[in-house]
Amino acid sequence: AELRVLQGRSGGRCERLLQRVAIEASEFERCSARIGALRVAHAKLVQDMVAPLSDDALRRELSRFVDEVRATFLNFGARNAFVALCVRLRGAIEQAGELASEGAQMLQASQQQLNAEFGFALTPGDVPNFSAQKRDLQAIESNYGQYLGLSHMLKLADGSAVERLRRMLASRLGLSFEQARNDAKVWSRQALAQIAQQLRERRGGFDKRREALERVQAAGGQLELRVEELGAQERGLRALRDDLQGRCAALRQAAAGELGDNDTLLRDDAEPA
Repeated sequence: AELRVLQGRSGGRCERLLQRVAIEASEFERCSARIGALRVAHAKLVQDMVAPLSDDALRRELSRFVDEVRATFLNFGARNAFVALCVRLRGAIEQAGELASEGAQMLQASQQQLNAEFGFALTPGDVPNFSAQKRDLQAIESNYGQYLGLSHMLKLADGSAVERLRRMLASRLGLSFEQARNDAKVWSRQALAQIAQQLRERRGGFDKRREALERVQAAGGQLELRVEELGAQERGLRALRDDLQGRCAALRQAAAGELGDNDTLLRDDAEPA
């Protein structure tokens, strides 16, 4: 009886815990839609962030630079065109930095909400500031600007010289901008990977709790079968006991009857004729 009581209590508690885990897991899964929306928004943000630093954007700027140089007499406007190119490229880098800062603020706000509402432990990472690209552009402006003065105008009058300059700028700036795009993508992947990892860990935690409770529940079912077996054995032993007690009582009664008959015979023999 005690085993049945304990089994009943354990089974009821296990069922309640399973229901609680199911409710908690269901509530936690509400974050999936928010995380999905965050991923889409973040991907769009990174795309916008690296757009000013793309190969296509750089090619357009360099083509504009060449067109502006060739539009002047004997390419005398090369220096002014180069200065204007550097101003536009610096603006593109600053634009990418501003978008990175906005993205970091958005990501941090989303992380704080996920931490508060769903128990995540997300932390903000290092935001790309594209300072290396600013230094590269400054070095290019200093190194190449000296070849665009009046003393080099005759060389620039040759169209091939302008094209060589365009290719050199494309090579130097292309490598720098490619590194900027890679830095932005790495930052994005790390931020989203942190969310994905903790999402898997939390889901795994719910699965482990559920599996542990299901094992306990299965063990409780086996315990119930064992209790039934013990109950059947107990009933069999009681029946055997009752049968033995009945047989013993019958034997005692029979023995008492025989003793009474023997006493009667002995008294009859002892009386005188």
